[in-house]
Amino acid sequence: MTRESAPVGPQAQSPGLRTPRRGHAHSWIYPLLGIVLPLLLWEALVYTLSIPEYLLPSPSKTVLAAMTPERIVFLWPHMLSTATVVVMGFVVACVAAILLAVGSLYWRGLELALMPLLVGSQVVPKVAFAPLVVIWFGIGLSSKVVMVVLIAFFPVVLSTLLGFRSVSPDHLLVVRSMGATRLQELLRVRVPAALPQMFGGLKVAMTLSMIGAIVAEFVASDDGLGHVLIMDQASIATLLVFTDLLWLIAVGFVLYGAVSVLERLVLGRRSRQLIESGAR
Repeated sequence: MTRESAPVGPQAQSPGLRTPRRGHAHSWIYPLLGIVLPLLLWEALVYTLSIPEYLLPSPSKTVLAAMTPERIVFLWPHMLSTATVVVMGFVVACVAAILLAVGSLYWRGLELALMPLLVGSQVVPKVAFAPLVVIWFGIGLSSKVVMVVLIAFFPVVLSTLLGFRSVSPDHLLVVRSMGATRLQELLRVRVPAALPQMFGGLKVAMTLSMIGAIVAEFVASDDGLGHVLIMDQASIATLLVFTDLLWLIAVGFVLYGAVSVLERLVLGRRSRQLIESGAR
């Protein structure tokens, strides 16, 4: 009896090739369960315990109230205002943080001088800074953007600097032996190696940017979702407060998702470049 030979070529399937399909399915099943199960439990508790709406509305009532045309039309300009503040502050914080990380990489004294200030600014709650920011920059877009920058700046600096320093010394010796300048070393070696950690910091900064914008709108603002939340809370409209929170979460998911999509595009392109260079 002869033993059948194993298939080779494109028809050969190894167990590892089927794993991504299962992982792809799990990538959306588990998050969906993590959202649906708590909502079902919340709904059951509200109806089982007969909790009044002014204390805790059910998820179904909250979604129905949030999706009414009147509520959407009312909240839309406030959502745009909050999203604008978040994006502007996030971009400014990222640019300033990356520049500071580059400066700290090549000038140790800059890091030693500024790091205590950065850490100290993170220890103090940002709500304590909000009244001062309003006094210094006034009520309006500038003060809200400054609050976002203050709260989103630190994680980007830290993750970017750690990413720059994670490069293998052997790689640096190779490019330096080939006559690479500091700029070429930064752009061709350090930045590609730091991208995973940089995007980790960017995603953290995006979530913190939402917090910074809402805190600024709590303190002094005449628009934005934070302003609407304060008004609805003052009128003890619990259902409306929950609709505001629902749309706030939706805006946060969209902005966080945008950073995640950018991460996949950039890191996917980087992986393809590494594969192509390895093939050559």
